[in-house]
Amino acid sequence: MARPGAGVRQVFEILADLSAGPSATSHRARAMSWSAFVYGELRLPVDREQQWRDTQIALDQWTDWPKEFYLDDKGGPWNVGELLDELRAYDDSSWLQITREGDVLHVRGMLHEEQHAEYQEPLTAAFRAASRVGARGEVVVCDTEMVDFAWRIGLADGKSVLSEVPKEQRGTLRPIMTEAIEVADAARQAS
Repeated sequence: MARPGAGVRQVFEILADLSAGPSATSHRARAMSWSAFVYGELRLPVDREQQWRDTQIALDQWTDWPKEFYLDDKGGPWNVGELLDELRAYDDSSWLQITREGDVLHVRGMLHEEQHAEYQEPLTAAFRAASRVGARGEVVVCDTEMVDFAWRIGLADGKSVLSEVPKEQRGTLRPIMTEAIEVADAARQAS
């Protein structure tokens, strides 16, 4: 396996700090609290993926946004495919990877603070729009410390639900996010 890039090494250092407990959490980890992990699995038939990617989205297409989302200056519209490609093309420290295995799309990513601030709402809308072409599953976006925020985007029956992951459940996300970063980084480095 290739050596991880600087951004990914930083993520692994943060995860190591977190596994040692809150008293050991370094200044580096605390400073990145608004950086985000992205992880999920969506069941979407192959013949519908392009339809999803061609979808035009705007934030006002949904009315149930939590108050923590900033909609005023980010209304859209965006093309889902262009948005996903833009995020995929970011540098070694911020990235989004979507891979297909049969009818399942595996979503993995790491967004540093600036990219998370810029893309939180449109990326959430892009995943929500997948429900409209028949996707089922969920994507979770949570801060790297897994204490400040964690949002679940659930898709089923042509609808999406955006909900906060309760604080008492966020500890269960750590092994999932660790696996997500390791697997996705290995695949990125190999390509």
